[in-house]
Amino acid sequence: MIKRHNLLTVLVIFLMSCSKSHEMSGSLQKTVLNHTSKIICNFMNTDAGNDSLYSVGDDSVSMIFVVNQVSESQLLNFGNPRPPRIHVIDEFLYNLTDTTCFSLLASYDNIYEYNMQMVQTKNDSIYLTHLYFNYLLIDNVYQEILDVKLVITDKLLQNFQKDYTMLTRFKEYYNQ
Repeated sequence: MIKRHNLLTVLVIFLMSCSKSHEMSGSLQKTVLNHTSKIICNFMNTDAGNDSLYSVGDDSVSMIFVVNQVSESQLLNFGNPRPPRIHVIDEFLYNLTDTTCFSLLASYDNIYEYNMQMVQTKNDSIYLTHLYFNYLLIDNVYQEILDVKLVITDKLLQNFQKDYTMLTRFKEYYNQ
């Protein structure tokens, strides 16, 4: 009886020590649907880098952030590996036409499990009502895609604040 127990223990330890590599990917795709005639710049700073996109009015533009990693899991597959998530550090919308700006203080790195505690200001709340999220899980747990669509309307633009520092930040645009 003791030999069987020892043999079973050794077998379980052996199987738990064997590992399997998983290539995983986490993506954040941001699409801006501009339903105004204004020129909008969307700047995002994430833990995967930063990028900006320009919308010239009544159009749709996108940017994507991707993080790849390799994870080890046990042969018995205890603790499924989770793909990396991209964390938005800060985000700014610039209305180049009117020299107005909007900054988002609430992070939405985990917005699909979003709760109201993340909202820091009234503007955050207004901004988040203009965002639409689609969460995709591909290959079971190895690839996550967060597809975020921002719809810019005149109502959202009403909450932008004058920002004269844009005159130096976007010199090329304003010197035309």
